[in-house]
Amino acid sequence: GPYAQYVILGAGLDSFAWRRPRFLRDGRIFEVDHPATQAWKRGRARAIGLPESDRHVFVPCDFSRDPLGDCLTRAGFERGTSTLFSWVGTTMYLEPGAIADTLRTVARCMPGSGIVMSYNPSPELLDERQRSFLDGVARLVAGMGEPLRFGFTPAGIAQLVAGCGLTIAEAPTESDLADRYFTGRRDGLRPLMIERLLWLRV
Repeated sequence: GPYAQYVILGAGLDSFAWRRPRFLRDGRIFEVDHPATQAWKRGRARAIGLPESDRHVFVPCDFSRDPLGDCLTRAGFERGTSTLFSWVGTTMYLEPGAIADTLRTVARCMPGSGIVMSYNPSPELLDERQRSFLDGVARLVAGMGEPLRFGFTPAGIAQLVAGCGLTIAEAPTESDLADRYFTGRRDGLRPLMIERLLWLRV
């Protein structure tokens, strides 16, 4: 592919490095996550015997306190190398300032690099079914000590992205994604989607 580095922000239990080992032949994968979450994941990976590689780098980072650029630099990340960032299911737990800090870090990477990110839309943009689902999730995660913090209008997220020096290359709607990935299913399944996706270029 066109990217030599793949950075997974808020990696959680993402298994890309083990599902796509061919990427590690020429590229490097950086998994960035909260230190405690990452330590638990690495322990589980060792316990079940998943392979390790010097090209699969774990980067402990608390997004709310640690500058992402510093964390990546310490881990051997190369800003002058083409990079794809993935950042899904995370921004809704962060304040706008922390989101902007991360996007500015991406914007300082080599031209042609980019990030796929998700965000929660403002509640007034959701229908009743979506709001009901989001209310349930909000109660659940608040009880776990990680409250949902923010939602954006399309204009609001576009302003934030532009201010960080990135360009929106694609902003698929819920129906765009449903058509792309669920058309032709015989069971008629259509997803309930809250998060919106953006593909941003440096």
